[in-house]
Amino acid sequence: MDAQKHICLVAGAMTNGGIRRVLLVLAKVFLARGHRVDLVLTNHAELTLELPDGLNVVRLGTRTRKSLPHAVRYLSENRPDAVISGRVYTDLLFLAAKLLSRQKHCRLIWTFHTEQTMELAHQSVPMKLLMRCAYRLSPLTDVCVAVSKGVARDLMRYVPKAARIEVIYNPVAPLGATPALCPDHPFWLQKDVPIMLSVGRLVPQKDHALLLRVFAELRAQRPLKLFICGDGPLRGALEILAVKTGYAQDICFAGHLPNLEPYMTNADVFVSTSRWEGFGLAIAEALAAGCPVVATDCPSGPAEILDHGRLGHLVPLGDKDGLIQAISETINAPKAASHGPETLSAYDPDRVADAYLDLMERFSKQ
Repeated sequence: MDAQKHICLVAGAMTNGGIRRVLLVLAKVFLARGHRVDLVLTNHAELTLELPDGLNVVRLGTRTRKSLPHAVRYLSENRPDAVISGRVYTDLLFLAAKLLSRQKHCRLIWTFHTEQTMELAHQSVPMKLLMRCAYRLSPLTDVCVAVSKGVARDLMRYVPKAARIEVIYNPVAPLGATPALCPDHPFWLQKDVPIMLSVGRLVPQKDHALLLRVFAELRAQRPLKLFICGDGPLRGALEILAVKTGYAQDICFAGHLPNLEPYMTNADVFVSTSRWEGFGLAIAEALAAGCPVVATDCPSGPAEILDHGRLGHLVPLGDKDGLIQAISETINAPKAASHGPETLSAYDPDRVADAYLDLMERFSKQ
């Protein structure tokens, strides 16, 4: 067993999304190995998620911009060996807290989960300033972790050469004990036509408007249903667009679902229409569930996960006709057997946890 460490995972507001799923998978592995793990939140939002046994939830008690005194106190009193953070505001918060608390032994690991160039282009002015501030200060942290090689290459454009960048893919939790469980929803309980599945927050990045246009053209050609998992600020506008397609009765906006596995296991095709990513966690989860994948070849992540088209269809960004053709071919083809464990070994939670623990050990000796 690894030498016991005290690891702090900073979740910020703990909103739904890929970063949250990544942190909880890591927490479960670290705890199973006997490490002490804190999950630090920056608000009082009620947690409705199932948390791993032994996970210590720490609330700093206020919004992030007012959390600095609480973060300093947390580091001074708890003295964690490492802090892993994945959002720019929590990165800067704990960098400042470390400097003020003088906890020199604490390793700071900033994780970058999206393509920075695209993210910068779509952020508000205050957020752009925060991001550029983080880039300039990145050499003061111990290491910056990019969740794909594409994110690492892009990140190098913004951080000083003195910043240390490592690539560690996100962990993908293994299938549960009942992967064949049927979703409790009429689309599946009365399944008589193929089902397209999409997973992602309803935000411009995921381009659900393109997804709906693609679905409408396919639905005009054949019986088909679309099941969308996720929530976000664009839900109202997308529901209106769904009505305008004329096929709203065949489209379900399911909102956030805590367990995606039954849907991925039983869907006929998983479709990602993202304009940009960092990794594409839902794509990897779909592969793990044995669901065929069609994805836009956006920067960065999908091409790496799909091995440049060997493990699924990659379609040029914004190519509606290409998406229609790839989805049709996937639905018409016999469902292939699930990929072997070696295909997804880079995302094995134990392997990913080993990589983070190795970082902590290496930088603790410097």
